[in-house]
Amino acid sequence: MWRRPACVPSFVTDSLSGVNRDGPRRQPFDESLDFLVSEGALEPIHWIMHVSRIATTEELERLKPNWNCLAHAMPFRTWQWLFNWWKHYGQGKTLYTLAVHDDGGALVGVAPWFIERRGNDGRVIQFLGSGDVCTDYLTILATMEHTRAVSTAIAEWLVRAAGENVESDDRWDLLDFESMSVGDTNIESLLSVLHTSGCAFNRSPAANCWRLDLPSTWDEFASGLRRTQGKTVRRVSRRLFDNGRGVIRTCDDSTELEAQMRVVVDLHQLRWTSLGEPGCFASRNFSRFLHDSAADLFSAEMLDIRCLEIEGQPVAAEFFLTSATSRYLYQGGVDPKSLKESPGHAIMSTIIRDAIEAGCQYLDFLRGDEAYKVAWGARPLKTERIRVAPDRLGPQLRNHAWFAGQAIKGWLKQGISLTAVNLAGQST
Repeated sequence: MWRRPACVPSFVTDSLSGVNRDGPRRQPFDESLDFLVSEGALEPIHWIMHVSRIATTEELERLKPNWNCLAHAMPFRTWQWLFNWWKHYGQGKTLYTLAVHDDGGALVGVAPWFIERRGNDGRVIQFLGSGDVCTDYLTILATMEHTRAVSTAIAEWLVRAAGENVESDDRWDLLDFESMSVGDTNIESLLSVLHTSGCAFNRSPAANCWRLDLPSTWDEFASGLRRTQGKTVRRVSRRLFDNGRGVIRTCDDSTELEAQMRVVVDLHQLRWTSLGEPGCFASRNFSRFLHDSAADLFSAEMLDIRCLEIEGQPVAAEFFLTSATSRYLYQGGVDPKSLKESPGHAIMSTIIRDAIEAGCQYLDFLRGDEAYKVAWGARPLKTERIRVAPDRLGPQLRNHAWFAGQAIKGWLKQGISLTAVNLAGQST
C-alpha cells in the first residue's frame, strides 16, 4: 500500500482520490518526489494533512479551543498573547494563518501569520506578535507527533500559493521572520521543503536571547555567582530585607492586577524618560495590548508581577510570564532616584529564588544583549532573521536588491568605522 512520504503535501494526496480541498489549485501527483525519501532527505510520514487559510478574525476565533494545546506551555505562543496582538496591531494587515487538520478533522498545527503589503517587498508574510512587541520563541505550532508533517504540509501549500497563476489573496512575495531561534526544528523543516522548490533565502544574525540555567537550590546558585555580583546580592539582602525596609509585593488575585500594572507602567516610563527615551508605554497600541494580554494571561495562570517597595514606596517592578519550567522576564521598571539601593538586584534575586523553589529549570531574560544578563550568569541563545522569496522572477530580483543594499550598508558602516580609527590614530 502506498504511503505519502513527508515531502508530498496533502494537496498531492487529495488529488489521487479526486479531492480538491483547501488551498490553491493542485497539480497531479508526481512520482519523482519519491526520490527525496529514497535519498534520505526526508523521512516517510504516515499522516495526511489538510491545510486551510484563516483570513478573518471570526475564523481565527474558531481555533481558540485547541490553540494552546499546540503552544506546549510557551506563553508567547498562546492564544492569550497572539490574539491580543492581532486585536491591537492588526489594523491595515490581513490574516494569513494556516490551520492544519489531520484526516480525522483534528487541529494538529497552526502557522500564526499575517500578510501585509510593504513597499518594494510586495506582499509579506510575518508572524503574529512581530514588531515592537518583541515576541520571542515564535514558531509553527504543532502536536509533538506531527511536527514534521505539519511543517511539510505548510511549506507545500506555500509553494502552490506563490505560483504565477494563483489568486491574489493567497499569493505572497516574501516570508520575513524576525528573531527565529537558530535550529528551531519546525522552521528548519519548513525551510528544507521551500529550498527544494527553488525559493531564495537570506539568513542573518539577530539579537541573542539569554537564558539562566537554575540549580536545585538557592545556595548553589548564589555560590556560583561572580564575586562582585554575589557581594552585591548579599549586601542588598542585609540592607533591605533583613531589617524590613524592603518588601516584595506579589499579585495574588485579579483585583490587584490593575494596581500592579500601574506600578509597572509608571516605573518603566520613569526610568526611560530619565534617559531621554519615550518608553514602551508611550505607544497606545502597546499599552492596550499588554493590559489586555495581562488580564488573559493572569486568568490562565501564566503571568506574575513583583513590585519592590522600600519604606512604603514602590521603586522597582517586574512583569514576567510563567510556565512550569521557566520564568520569562518581559517588562520592568525602576525609580532612577533609588538606584543607590540596587533595587534591580533586590527584585531579581527574589524572582530567581522563587523560581528555584518552584522547581523551574530556567529564568529567561529574552531578547537583547545587555550586560546585566551576563552578570547573572545567563547564556546566549542565538536567533536569526530569515527572509524567503518564492521561485518567481519579481520577488527574487527584489530580494537580491535588498541583500545587495544590506551588503553596501555594511561596507559603508565598516568604512566609516575604519576611517574613525585612522583619524583617531593620526590625532595621537
